Amino acid sequence: MALYIGSLSDDQIHCSDITNWNLQIDKGNVEVCSWKDCPLKSQTDDSSWKQIREQRGLMTFTPCPAVGGRWLTEFSVGCHFTLFQSQTQLEEYRGILDLLDDTLVCEMRGKKVQQQIWLTTSYIYCQSTCLPDFASNLSIHLNDNTFDFTSSIICCSPSEILPSFLTFHSKYHSPILTSSTPTTILNVSEVKQWGMALLTLRPEDANSSSPVGFISGSHTWDVLIKRCTTQYMGIGVASLGTKLNSYLGRDFTGWSFQPTGEKWHSNIGYNYGPPRPSYCEGDVISVELDLDQGTLAFYKNNQYLGIAFSDLLVENPSVENGFFPAVTSYRSGDSIEVLGLREGLITDEYPSNEQGLKSWRASWVKGVRHGFGVKEYVNGEKHHGIWRDGVCEGCMVIVKGSETRVMWYEKGIEKGKATDEQIRSMIPSNLISMPLVLSLQSTIMPPLRISPSHTAISPITGTASLSSTSLFTFSSTHCAAGITLSSDHLSATCTSNSRCMVLGSRAFHSGRYYWEVRVDDCDVGSLFIGVAARLPGSSHQCWRDYGFVNNHTVQDHTSERYYGVQYVKGDIIGVFLDMDFGLLAFSKKGSEFYYSHNNVIDLGVACRSIRTAESLVHQSLLLYPSFGFKHAGDSITLLSEYSQESRGLTAESLLASYRLWKQIEASLLKEQPSEALKEAIEERYQHTFVKNRMKVRSKVGIPMELEDVSSNTQIQGRRHGQIWSFDESQQEFCINENPSVISQTINTVPASTQPDWEQVFSMENVLQVQGWVKEFHRPLGSITAGSLSRFSISESIRSYSFSTLSRIVILLQLADEAASEAVPLLDPRNFIDSRLKRLISFDTKKRLFQLFLDSTSLTYQRQFDEFERPISIPEFHICRVAAKKSQMAGESLISITHHSVLNQLIDNMETLPIASLRRQFNHAEDAGQKRCFFVRLVGEGVYDSGGPYREVITTAASEEPFSTLQLTTPCSNWEGGICKEPMWNIRGEETKRSVERERLCYYWGVLIGIAVRGNIPLSLPLTPLFWKQVVNEKGTVEDLRQSDDGVVNASFHWEEVCEACGGTAAVISALPCSDRMKRSLLRRRGELSQQLWSEYLIECVMKDMKAANESVIRGIMAILPQEVLPLFTPNEMTQVVCGESRLSVESLQAIAEYGEGIDSSTSIIQRFWRVVGSFTDIQRGRLLEFVCARTRIPTPPAPPISFKITIIRGGDKMLPQSQTCFSILKLPIYSSDELMKKQLIYAMENTPTMELDVQLHDAEGWSLCIC
Repeated sequence: MALYIGSLSDDQIHCSDITNWNLQIDKGNVEVCSWKDCPLKSQTDDSSWKQIREQRGLMTFTPCPAVGGRWLTEFSVGCHFTLFQSQTQLEEYRGILDLLDDTLVCEMRGKKVQQQIWLTTSYIYCQSTCLPDFASNLSIHLNDNTFDFTSSIICCSPSEILPSFLTFHSKYHSPILTSSTPTTILNVSEVKQWGMALLTLRPEDANSSSPVGFISGSHTWDVLIKRCTTQYMGIGVASLGTKLNSYLGRDFTGWSFQPTGEKWHSNIGYNYGPPRPSYCEGDVISVELDLDQGTLAFYKNNQYLGIAFSDLLVENPSVENGFFPAVTSYRSGDSIEVLGLREGLITDEYPSNEQGLKSWRASWVKGVRHGFGVKEYVNGEKHHGIWRDGVCEGCMVIVKGSETRVMWYEKGIEKGKATDEQIRSMIPSNLISMPLVLSLQSTIMPPLRISPSHTAISPITGTASLSSTSLFTFSSTHCAAGITLSSDHLSATCTSNSRCMVLGSRAFHSGRYYWEVRVDDCDVGSLFIGVAARLPGSSHQCWRDYGFVNNHTVQDHTSERYYGVQYVKGDIIGVFLDMDFGLLAFSKKGSEFYYSHNNVIDLGVACRSIRTAESLVHQSLLLYPSFGFKHAGDSITLLSEYSQESRGLTAESLLASYRLWKQIEASLLKEQPSEALKEAIEERYQHTFVKNRMKVRSKVGIPMELEDVSSNTQIQGRRHGQIWSFDESQQEFCINENPSVISQTINTVPASTQPDWEQVFSMENVLQVQGWVKEFHRPLGSITAGSLSRFSISESIRSYSFSTLSRIVILLQLADEAASEAVPLLDPRNFIDSRLKRLISFDTKKRLFQLFLDSTSLTYQRQFDEFERPISIPEFHICRVAAKKSQMAGESLISITHHSVLNQLIDNMETLPIASLRRQFNHAEDAGQKRCFFVRLVGEGVYDSGGPYREVITTAASEEPFSTLQLTTPCSNWEGGICKEPMWNIRGEETKRSVERERLCYYWGVLIGIAVRGNIPLSLPLTPLFWKQVVNEKGTVEDLRQSDDGVVNASFHWEEVCEACGGTAAVISALPCSDRMKRSLLRRRGELSQQLWSEYLIECVMKDMKAANESVIRGIMAILPQEVLPLFTPNEMTQVVCGESRLSVESLQAIAEYGEGIDSSTSIIQRFWRVVGSFTDIQRGRLLEFVCARTRIPTPPAPPISFKITIIRGGDKMLPQSQTCFSILKLPIYSSDELMKKQLIYAMENTPTMELDVQLHDAEGWSLCIC
């Protein structure tokens, strides 16, 4: 995996293809450029317009029946509105209105008139081939969160071209269907496979790429089933764009009637027609398409089956070219012949008709009723009349027995009894003596009427509701049949019992996004939450692309695998989409037995490489939020108030960040600061400090800007009307659910003076301020004017003016942001000055480090049962009883090593590929603990739900190497009392045990890496030289002095030391280095001057110490991504691995939670904290180990850990109990502080094993202790 790709020199940027970021840089069209004095803004930036609003929501259009189609009823489309104000003419405004469902963008211009903004369309961009008429003259009246709009539609109806002869299209058919004649289709597939074919209305359209179908009127045609060997075929209609390799009715562009006794549309079948087989070989199926009413009906052998589909024209943008007759077939040999448009006198039967119609004998011309006809009713009435162009016109003679009456019809509507004049108008002069019925029957009909073209203008009105927090709404256009949406399009409910899906209204191409979905109702396995591409013509009757299903599985493009945990009604699912890295991750907020005290579960990355159809193919995609249902009643709601987003990473932004970093680097390394950098600092000062804003990151890592910042008692600010506060215990910003506690004290900025730029660009000053900021454990971006004026500042920093100090803070913020984005181009191993890495905040480094940990983690196959352990995750059998017995018996070092926990772990790890130890598996019962193996503690009644895993790693990695295994040796400074804290060197090679020592040290390092991946802080009091070596920094004499001051002093005062200690050989023999190095020192003592000898002596000692560390560091690098470790300073790396070195009462209280019926004010809890306050740091560490099986707390920012306290029955004689897997302390109610302290200490110091989970019935493991 390439983490750093690109070709860079100190002063130039060379073009690269950074494929791991999905960016494309054309090497042929881009020249090598110098970063020096480059502008930090794009030359295309338009500063004359300032964005003042960005909102999303719904535009709701009022019905306009005159237009037809989807305008028959009210409908809504998603919209994205951005408002800009002119910086030169403050009364002028520009708006960008994006109608998401229509892929339409309108640029609008206008002015503020009487405190109201009016905008009209000035420019239109539309991806559709048909530009909506209403867009060109759209006007909006803008309010805060709504706007009213007016427009008009010009309806141009061209003269209609009559159909002449139905024939199959030469291209619009599946390859498995062939046409032996223009009207016959044959299935020639070698296997059972669906195919579809469309017919054109005129022979001249048979080869056209854009034929015209039925657009208006009523049309009927007949189809003969020539051969039918299965019940899987279909007759109906379709529009252009339907999938020809599927069946008719599979998507929302097709409607069909099948022999199965079902009608199909949008992949949903409903009962229709006779029982199966509804039709078979030799039957004639007639199709009646009435576009005036929007209905589709079928006949079988001239017997009417009823209306199958209605509302064909409502919200169907796919039928711009009209409807086409279509057929579909499944089995080879099946054949269908289209008999054509109905012609001549035909009688149809109407059984069980609601209107009482029994039969209808009509004259047909080209599929239209045109001429004399008779309708017979069950009550005995016969209606004799003339139909013109499918509509009854003129006299209708109604005969029932001896009774006769004549009614008058206009355009199919009865107008009352016909007058004598109207009757005479219907009878030609030469037929005046004939009975009226015979006269009508003898009427000579004119040709079918062709509608002339006409134009009409229809007004359009509506309203829009907008929200600043909503990322998107449900799309009504891309919503399957069987899903109903709420009026605000934020809730969706399933009404069918088949798979269906609805997309969000917005597409994502780049950037990072987060949204939350509340599960209102569901069954197991019936919900799908994820992202999907938008497919033309799709009926959305399936789940596709990427998503999380509520049976703890994830669908990844074409496969399905186990992932996460089950989610149910009432749970909230968080979706994190990173289109820059191609990642999709989920979290769950809700009740979970094993997370009862931590109900927000980060489920980790579910899908990777989601921007490519195949992981090896570079193909950018537009992905939409997608939501799938399976059962009627399934329901979800979008929680728009929790949505977040950040801009996407582009080649331009990446190079801009790199330019910014290089200019900061040059300015701090004593080069002349560029004017562009000063302008960037001043711009940020005006934007954040003066306007009281701050730029921070949310819990999911998405940057956001908060306004109206207050930092009186708590750092907090507003975002889109919401209050976001800083949680110091979790070191993250989150929404404040209790606005009543918001401080009303707003930060103010002191009067500004000109900053001292020389002080601003002093590396010493910048690092000093960085250290001050770090002491407050606050995100760098949260430092504002109020922070600088309110927090206590060291005397050295108080010497700076506010103007200078604020610019230094802004410089640090810019450096941190630039480094965060430009990581692919910055190789920290090649920093020209190691101090540069200190410019990057610890928060940013840990976030990037965690990203690389997740990216390099080995995946695993989950089991169907989330409580079943995956086969790919091994179980290690560890006998701590044997290890303890060997130590207590005083056995030899070889025997102690053999039985040690570390060696037992190594025996297991050596059988596995090293990559398998980079897994970060999270079992359902582990309460968030990431692991790469399970542990069975032989002879102990415990089940590994996280506690035993942490315990054996802690024992093997932070206890045994410093004690029984003798892998380390104490530093002379600690032994001599020079340093108060323990400090150890890793022991150098010993000839007899060099191979065994290499093995132990390597896997010791592997365990350290595993602990870091599992968020298990270790106590590793190793020398500064070790940590410098880990982060690829060169050790110095001062580093050696911290661990061995005597060697450094001896090197500079060699003669005096030798005289006092018995000569050169005696002193060299006492040096902390190998025998080989000591012989080299003896040999060269007489060859070097005193100064060169001192340097050579220190070099030899440090070289030997470095060699001793190499095996451990190789093990660490086998588990952790070594390319990113040099980002950290040695002290920061110590915090990453070791966590907080001191465990205070306050840090424990920050993570503490309480059982039912108690809280922090309960007397027994207050007593407990008093007792913990009297403990030493070591005792507090043992308490944490007793409760949580960990000795330290991770350094923030880090995943949360728990420390839950519950009360149990029992008095002073009862000992406290713990459940380390779930970090629960069960505390009896003690009568005094002294008794509680005594019992706690006794329990902490006398529990070498774990019990109470399992009742053992044998002596497994303990047999080794029998004498």
